This record gives sequence, C-alpha cells and structure tokens, in this order.
Amino acid sequence: MRRTARLAAALALAALAVGCTGQGAPAPAEPTGPRPYLADADLHGYLTYDPRTQALTGYTRDGARQWRRESIDPYEVHCVRTCPDAVVSLRPAASRPTPAGPADPAGGVLWILGGTATSDPAGDGTKIHWAASRDDWIGSTATALLLTNRGKRQETPLRNSASAVFRTSPDGTSAIVSTMTGETPEGTWSGQAVDIGGDGPALGRSIPGIPGPVGCWSNDGKHLVTLGKKPSVVTVADGSLRAGLTTEFASECSAGPSGIAVGEYRPSPSGNTGQASLFDGSSFRPVSTSKYLSNASGFKSTGPCVSFVQNGRLGFMNPGDGALKTTEILGVDTWPAGPAALYALHPDGRAELVPVTPENCPAAH
Repeated sequence: MRRTARLAAALALAALAVGCTGQGAPAPAEPTGPRPYLADADLHGYLTYDPRTQALTGYTRDGARQWRRESIDPYEVHCVRTCPDAVVSLRPAASRPTPAGPADPAGGVLWILGGTATSDPAGDGTKIHWAASRDDWIGSTATALLLTNRGKRQETPLRNSASAVFRTSPDGTSAIVSTMTGETPEGTWSGQAVDIGGDGPALGRSIPGIPGPVGCWSNDGKHLVTLGKKPSVVTVADGSLRAGLTTEFASECSAGPSGIAVGEYRPSPSGNTGQASLFDGSSFRPVSTSKYLSNASGFKSTGPCVSFVQNGRLGFMNPGDGALKTTEILGVDTWPAGPAALYALHPDGRAELVPVTPENCPAAH
C-alpha cells in the first residue's frame, strides 16, 4: 500500500487507475503475492503490517519490538505523535475479505499507546487520518470531516469523504485533506487545509478545483503536488495552479533535499514496471528521469538520492541524470527516517536503518 495516509491513498490511486488505461497504476504486490509493508514511521520508530498474517507490529528506531497485534484488518494506520504509538482504523467486519477476529461490526478504532491497546466503537465508520492523542485527532466518516480538539468534536460536511487523502506538511504544522468533487477520480478534487501545529487541530482555508488528490507537499511547504493524470503544482496560499509537471501520470510523489520524486507504474507481462522522474523543488522543472524498471516501486526523494526497491533489494537513483544502482541491502519497502536516512523493510518484517549519503548515489553516466 502507498503512502503517508497509506491505505486511504492506495484506495484513491486504485480508483484513479481504473480510468487511466495505459497511463500507469499504483504499484501492485510483486508476483509472489502479498508482502509486509511499512504503515508509518518517524525518527523514533516504525510500524509494519503483514497482510499474510494480519499482524501489525510497532518497533523503536533501533529495531526493538514494542508490541504486536494479530487479526488486524486496517483501513489506515498512523503513528500517534511519535512511533511506535499507533491508531488503527479497522475495516468493517462485513467488508473483510478474510476473517480477522472479533471486532466492532462497523469497524472501530484501535489505540495502541505505550504498548497497551484500547478500542473505540465507531458506529459511524470513523477513519482517523492523524492523531496527536486520543483527544486531538483528525478523521472522517462517510459524510463529514471530523476534528477533535481536546476532546471537543467538530464535524464539517464533506462530499465523497470515502476518497479522502490526507497529507501533512514537511514541518508537521499543516495538513491537507483532498476529496473528489464528482463521482469519478478523473474529475476535479477539492482540498481542505487543517492547522495541526497549534493547540490542537483547526480548520483552515478550502482549496477548490485541484486537478487530482494531493500526493505530497513541496519541501518548503508552499506548494502541493497532485497525483493522477497530468500531475500539477498548486500554491497553498491562494490555491492557484503554479505549473504542470512534465509527466503523463503520477502514482506517488515525495519531496526531499534533492527535489520532488514522482513515481509512475505501468503493468507489464512480468508484473509491473516503475519509473522515477525528479523535479526541481522550487522551479518544478524536470531534472532527471530513470529508465523503466521491472518490479520496482517506492521511489522517494531521500537525502541526496532517490531511493526505491526492486526485486527485494534497496536501490538508489542519481538525481542529476537518473543513473541507477541496486544494493545488496534487503528491502521490500522503505520509509524516510529523517532528512538523510531511511528504513528498509526486510521480507521478514523487520526494518534496517540505512544512512543515505552522497556515496549512496550511483555515479553519473
């Protein structure tokens, strides 16, 4: 699943791919079947989910396991203030493809704080997208955006909230919730800004008419990059369209010191192929583009390089000319761990902390 609001984003991108024949799709699991992935991570730790065993596990940054919950079937998983504390929005029992143990029939919310798990029934199908505590969080139901500030709940009507994609700014003080305005993801979307840097979450301005769901913020926090067909750059301050990126489709994006990395995925006889394009973080002009790689996914702007995984190994791209190399480090998924490090998730579900320095980037051609 991809990316920061990972499960929600994957649902939105899957919908986008339906109407995008030949233009790309989100990266599917490798042909071997489902694999573990990183559900969320930060400087303090990380969360992993293994769909094969329906196990959600929280680790500290150094890889020490703090807790493990089995029979979990999540819509979304997020760290609460710092990892590995977590909040899990559970899939309703009636919609689960396989049994996942006893749970609220409507889904419910599971809080795992300090290794102790407690449940909140969610008869309204609440999905939580961000949380600083049990009293301060942002979520949505089928009809509304929910903000809970110091335990006081505020509801704002939200059309097509099932399509909600949540992205936080690089400095962690703002967020954007994007939702479809029509019935199909190929149409326009709407953005709702939320302040999360003050005394609990508070609604900000709305940004109507954006061309797709927001995939990432620029590194300076001033612009948003949309996903789907003809990805574009939107200015946060006034909602104006700054520029269109010179790529036909964006399945995912991320911003970092080297620029904005956009991943595009296409089906192929071998499973899927992935390509990364890097854009300047200020002018949004193209910098470099990789060749298409089979079974590659998770292109991310990480420190001085662009990182990715391919056939179970961690790889890096030179941001200057798109040169590629695959390392011997095991990796089926990655997640940034600060400005110059990442977590590389091994097939056994445990991650390795990997520093990312200029030496990691392959030499230019």
